[in-house]
Amino acid sequence: MRAIWAGLSAVVVVSAGGCASEPRSYAPDRASPAFGAMRTEAVRAQPVDIAENAREDAAALVPAQVIDAIYGDARSTWWSVQSGVAFTSNNTGVNGRLSLHHFVADDFEVNGSLGGWGHFQDGDDEASIAFDLGFRWHFINEGRSHADGLGMTVYADTGIGMLYATGEVPSGGTRYNFTPRAGLGATWPIGDGPARLDAGVRWQHLSNASTAGSDDNPSRDAAMVYLGVILPF
Repeated sequence: MRAIWAGLSAVVVVSAGGCASEPRSYAPDRASPAFGAMRTEAVRAQPVDIAENAREDAAALVPAQVIDAIYGDARSTWWSVQSGVAFTSNNTGVNGRLSLHHFVADDFEVNGSLGGWGHFQDGDDEASIAFDLGFRWHFINEGRSHADGLGMTVYADTGIGMLYATGEVPSGGTRYNFTPRAGLGATWPIGDGPARLDAGVRWQHLSNASTAGSDDNPSRDAAMVYLGVILPF
């Protein structure tokens, strides 16, 4: 009887040992150095890849001219505020305007302005509201030779507009006038930022183009100087 009981016990022990060892043959040894290194490398690599992909996706969404903008680049848009004085021997006009500048090609812009004039003239002084359409060709752009895009530009300026006044401008004329102009100017950066100073001189004409009759068109030709600040839009 003892021999039979001993034999049965041995069979049970051997069977239990085989069942316990079977899962270990398939489970990785989590205490082994190789497994720990592999797991650490996987955890370390995943956030780096995600961050790198996020940076690439963000860069793809930002236009190149916003990242590396040079004043004068095609399709860039700017705005400016400007003030100037136009004068003849016996008349003075003071002008202020807000303008929007859009470069349709490298160094060539179309701009539109809305502003007003104060007309200090023989007879009654008057005020007027005015709008203009203009063109500028920046035939010198030193910013293109600098990695940061900073540098002076020199431009030729032309345009035409119209004003409507509170009274006759000039005296003896009409309330409305056309305002063609032409001149030269320059812009240069203010410090290391995108803001720029804008200054120039121009011939400023004022006339109703004889639309009210040739005897009712006391036109005016004035020399004008102006100064402004340009900022990215």
